[in-house]
Amino acid sequence: VASSEKLLKKGEGNVWNSGKVASNQSVHVPFAGSPLASATRYFWKVRTWDAQGTPSPYSKSAWFETALLSSSDWHAWWVGKKSNQKEEEEKSWPWGYWIWHPSQIAKDHLNYFRKSFVLPPSSSLKKAVLRITADNYFTAYLNEQEIGSGKVWAKIYEFDVTPHIRKGKNILAVSAANNAGDICGLIASLRLIFADSSEQVVNSDGSWKTIDREEPGWRSDTFNDAHWLKVKVIEKYGGPTWGKPDRKYDQPPPRSVLVRKTFALKQSPKQARAYVTGLGNYVFYLNGHRVGRDIFTPGWTNYPTRIQYQVYDVTDLLKKGKNAAGALLGNMWWSSGLGWQKPGFYSHGPLRFLLQLVVTYGDGSRDTLVTDSSWTVHDSPVVYNSLYNGETRDARLEQPGWNTANFDDAAWENVTLLSEKGRLVAQQGPPIRIEKEIEPAKITRLDSGKFIFDMGQNFAGFARLRVRGRAGTKIVLRFGELLNPDGTLYTDNLRSARATDNFILRGTGREEIFEPHFTYHGYRFVEMSGYPGTPDKSTLTGLVVHSAAPEIGDFACSDSLLNQIQHNISWGLRSNIMSVPTDCPQRDERLGWMGDAQIFSPTACANRNMAPFFSKWMHDITDCQDPDGAVHDVSPTIVVSTNAGRPAWADAVVVIPWVVYTYFGDKRILEENFDAMLAWLNYMQAHSKNNLYEEKGYGDWVAVVKSPSEPIGSLYYFYDAKLLAKMARILGREKQSQELEA
Repeated sequence: VASSEKLLKKGEGNVWNSGKVASNQSVHVPFAGSPLASATRYFWKVRTWDAQGTPSPYSKSAWFETALLSSSDWHAWWVGKKSNQKEEEEKSWPWGYWIWHPSQIAKDHLNYFRKSFVLPPSSSLKKAVLRITADNYFTAYLNEQEIGSGKVWAKIYEFDVTPHIRKGKNILAVSAANNAGDICGLIASLRLIFADSSEQVVNSDGSWKTIDREEPGWRSDTFNDAHWLKVKVIEKYGGPTWGKPDRKYDQPPPRSVLVRKTFALKQSPKQARAYVTGLGNYVFYLNGHRVGRDIFTPGWTNYPTRIQYQVYDVTDLLKKGKNAAGALLGNMWWSSGLGWQKPGFYSHGPLRFLLQLVVTYGDGSRDTLVTDSSWTVHDSPVVYNSLYNGETRDARLEQPGWNTANFDDAAWENVTLLSEKGRLVAQQGPPIRIEKEIEPAKITRLDSGKFIFDMGQNFAGFARLRVRGRAGTKIVLRFGELLNPDGTLYTDNLRSARATDNFILRGTGREEIFEPHFTYHGYRFVEMSGYPGTPDKSTLTGLVVHSAAPEIGDFACSDSLLNQIQHNISWGLRSNIMSVPTDCPQRDERLGWMGDAQIFSPTACANRNMAPFFSKWMHDITDCQDPDGAVHDVSPTIVVSTNAGRPAWADAVVVIPWVVYTYFGDKRILEENFDAMLAWLNYMQAHSKNNLYEEKGYGDWVAVVKSPSEPIGSLYYFYDAKLLAKMARILGREKQSQELEA
């Protein structure tokens, strides 16, 4: 390894010369030369010796570049749009009281509540919003129409009910219960805002009525509730029993933002590198061109501990004179909310961006552009984005040329300087990319006028839409894995995930193209509504998205069943390597479940080069490890985090490094994680009795016949100890190996 190509060609390895390394097998030779500098290119070549000791010629010259190796190498600031709207709105919201049936408190016993109100005939309603929750579940109705439901008392649910309000008498009705049967309560606040800025508020208070049994027509405005009881008023919003809602259940800022900056270069660059990241996710542009093929950057990590950044060669995208840098930011894993019943958030925003652009000229001088207070920010046309629910883009709000040098951003606001505590690290696993495009196999028109696209294959990703139409035309795409018997889209298995993308046309007269940036779906079928005309197979393209771990193995034989199993294995793997190994790609979960990954890891490694992917994921696991050695059921640990992981799930911390080593022969994954693996084994030892780790767990998941889970813990305790003994021997830790074998 040399510091210049000239030295390398002369045979001078001034950075490192390994010498001949003898081995009877393929071997990884770790770098052991002079300390490497940040952001520096090094040149290298290699040769081999055969069994007779004859050396080969040296390979052609190659090179690698180092990352920013120290936090002091960063001079950029995190920037974004200041957002305290939620806090200010919360302070001014006109809440009422927690209420309940005066006597009925029983586990899972539904109680029913009604409140009538009148909208003046002369009023001009602008917007109506209902905020509501119950301890601990409810379903709300307005004028007999179901508005929504909730199951988490600490979360305030918000519904836009403007279309359901009518002039004259209205009925707000709610059914609610508590599955614990102890403290019960309901709180609701309906805020009506009129065109003249006046307001009408309908709060839960002593004027509401209740009953402890369902009666026919109870949600109707013609129903006679004279025999219903007055509710019991428990306490005002913010009182000692329930306090205020937990901010971790807030919805993320739904709208994405744009950030930009113009800058000048004194010459055309000889070399330019962009070190870039964002939270939640970013799409980076230079002079109107999207930079790189990677999507969902910077990827998913345990953000409070570690944040990846990407490095791009952007030499060809820059020019002498005026240039522009810009980014589109969205929520994704960071601020969409993760999990099914009690979603977890790393943050509620604001979205933020970080860039350090280093330009080197022919004379060796450099210019550096960083994100700082001189950047500007504006709301983007992506008016809604959520990992589970989908994305909405209103093309009428586009600002053509926003990411080019001649754009006038006088109407934009200055960014706010922000901060993040997570350590910045270069990309550690394979990036997520669009790896395949699929043409629909079949299009069916339903009686409703909607269209069903059958992509012919279940996969994870999104769809690219091509369309022409009038401004304001809204096209709705809903995604699912199955169809109902009548041919309509089946979505029950998605649970609360809406998996819906919306595109509102700009109406340019030309073809418009839409594909989302901050969501993905697990699907085979797409339901399309609102399309202006009759679509064909070119209208919609399925885009297969996953971490780009290279394929290295395949299987085929004369048995069609085995071939189909291999096909399913391959596509199941594609659908569930999305920065972390997930359990599913479609519903409101998509978490790094440890048990799923450790069971599937040998198969995954037989099909793809998973070593970089799993090495990165091990960082996620150990970043979330507790001081006592406990690891958790999912990693990164954003939900399912209160206790140590269950047997066979937590043990992924030991199994994954061993599998990667046995398949790829690189012992660095053992070296990096040995102490963490041993800490987990010590945790099991500390919680064992007579060397039996009989912790209850998930057992044989979805077992045909229920079986006890405790023996699984002891079996994995024994298995982990055996694997660690082998790893200790490989790493030259003979004493530890003997102790573990004993």
